[in-house]
Amino acid sequence: MKVGTNSEVMTNKEYVEFFKNIFEIWIKDTNKIKLKQINEIYEEFSKSLEPTFEFKKCSCSGNCFENFISLDIEGNLYSCNRTYNNKLFYYGNIKDINNDDMNKKIKKILESRNKYILNSKCAKCELYEECKGGCPANAYTQHGNLNSADDYFCSAKIEIRKYVNKRLEQLGITEEYKENSKK
Repeated sequence: MKVGTNSEVMTNKEYVEFFKNIFEIWIKDTNKIKLKQINEIYEEFSKSLEPTFEFKKCSCSGNCFENFISLDIEGNLYSCNRTYNNKLFYYGNIKDINNDDMNKKIKKILESRNKYILNSKCAKCELYEECKGGCPANAYTQHGNLNSADDYFCSAKIEIRKYVNKRLEQLGITEEYKENSKK
C-alpha cells in the first residue's frame, strides 16, 4: 500500500499543523517541555534553528546501509528491523555470509540508491544536506522501489522550517534558540 492511500496516514497539512501546535506550546513554556525527550520534534526544531545540527537517526545519515544492521531471531541480516522479510534489504544469514560478501551487497545497494537520489529533485532541495533522500524503508513503502526518495513529508518539513524561523524572528529570540539547539 502506498502512503496517501490510507486514511490513517497523516497528510502534509496535518503534519505541519501538528508541528506548529507543538512548537507554540514549547515556545511558551520551554522550562516544562524538554524537546530532547521528543526526539524527532526536537530534531525538526533544531535543524530550523541551526543548519549544521546533526540528525541522530539513521534515516537521514545518507549511508544507513553502512552504519546500521539488524539481525532477526533466525539469524537473517537486514539493513534495519523495518525491512525484515524484504529480499531487497536482505544481506544473508549470519551463519552463511562473510563480511566481504555483505559489504559487496551493501555497496551495491548504496551506490544504486545514491545515484538515483543525486539525479533526482532531492539533490536540488534545500533540505538535501540534512535528509539525503530520507529513509530507504519509507521510500520503498511509498513507491515500491528502493531507488526512490522518502519524499512524503518534504514540503511539510520545508514549511515547518520556515514557520519556526519566522516565529523566532517575530519573537526576537532566534539567536537564543540557536545557542540552545547546540547543547
